[in-house]
Amino acid sequence: MTQIGPIPRDEFNTRLVEYMQPLYNLALWLCKDGHQASDLVQETLLRAIRARESFREGTNLKAWLFTILRNCFFNVLKRQGKEESLDADVGRSAAVEAEPGAGNTELPPFLMRSDIDRALEKLPDGWRFLILMVDMEGLSLAEAAAVLGVPVGTVKSRLFRARVILSRQLRDYQVPE
Repeated sequence: MTQIGPIPRDEFNTRLVEYMQPLYNLALWLCKDGHQASDLVQETLLRAIRARESFREGTNLKAWLFTILRNCFFNVLKRQGKEESLDADVGRSAAVEAEPGAGNTELPPFLMRSDIDRALEKLPDGWRFLILMVDMEGLSLAEAAAVLGVPVGTVKSRLFRARVILSRQLRDYQVPE
């Protein structure tokens, strides 16, 4: 049964606690600093609590929270003069699909977590956010589309491009001797 109004405060708060770790993980990947990530999660949760009345039962809470986190993160970037958007990223990587071997995203089996971290850090924030949401935090393409406010097809093509760029960066790593 879908509830008409907002969910009760205690239930809402309990559900928020369930998503604190995924929010922190994503924030840490984005900020690359534990204190900044904690601040970002705190701001996200504060905004979620303030907007509880607008959340409806049956809505994907994780995607809703990631949307708030995304908006908070891009607000921080904007204040720092570092704002990047997915649309700008698309323009910079439009040629990816036309390049030979662009569809091959197979990665070497010997990669270390630190290799992946370094490669992710080289991606523009919008691309990194998309990969982290889908590949690391397990959001579906539809959920990611809802977070970003774009069609699922747009998410698919952007995710494809981001994965190709990431796999190219990771292919350059050699087996340590």
